[in-house]
Amino acid sequence: MNTTITKTATLGSMIPPSILLILYGVYSNTSIGQLFMAGVLPGLLTVVLYFSMIIIRCKPNPELDGRGAKRSMSLRSS
Repeated sequence: MNTTITKTATLGSMIPPSILLILYGVYSNTSIGQLFMAGVLPGLLTVVLYFSMIIIRCKPNPELDGRGAKRSMSLRSS
């Protein structure tokens, strides 16, 4: 699960509105709106690929999603 969190952290810089796109647009004198439109498709494609990979990995091995390991918990103190 930790690798999923660390890999998806890169999506924050890719999916608009991103401060990196704004800074790039300002410094390169490029339209920020066009940069946002150009960042939507790669960002959504990356999200779909991450989501698909998680499903493909967790279907045959349910322990990877954190719900597969059954633990019995009690509110009683021993």
